[in-house]
Amino acid sequence: MPSIRFSCPQCRTRLSAQRDQIGTPATCPECEWTFYVPSVDEKEDEGVIKFFCPFCNRKLSATADQFAREIPCPFEDCQKPVLVPSPEWKALPPVAPEPGV
Repeated sequence: MPSIRFSCPQCRTRLSAQRDQIGTPATCPECEWTFYVPSVDEKEDEGVIKFFCPFCNRKLSATADQFAREIPCPFEDCQKPVLVPSPEWKALPPVAPEPGV
C-alpha cells in the first residue's frame, strides 16, 4: 500500500504513514505531539525542501531533482556552493487492529 508524506504540525519532522492511517491519531516520534494523520489533499508538497545556506544563513529552497546535489547559493553576495539536503521521512508505526475486529 503506498504511503503518504507530510510534516508533524508541531516540530515539522518529515513523516510518512500508510493510507489506512489517514484520519487516525498518531504521535510524532521526535516531539511526541499527538495529531491526526492528514488526508492526501492536506499533505505538504513533497517536491520541495527548505534549508539554510551555511555561509550566509539565508533561507533557500530546492526541488526534488536537486536533492543531495551541490548548487550555488542564489544570493549575489554569497554564491558559495551549498549541498542540498536529502529529506528523511520517518515512518509512523502501523495502525494496530482493535481487539475483537
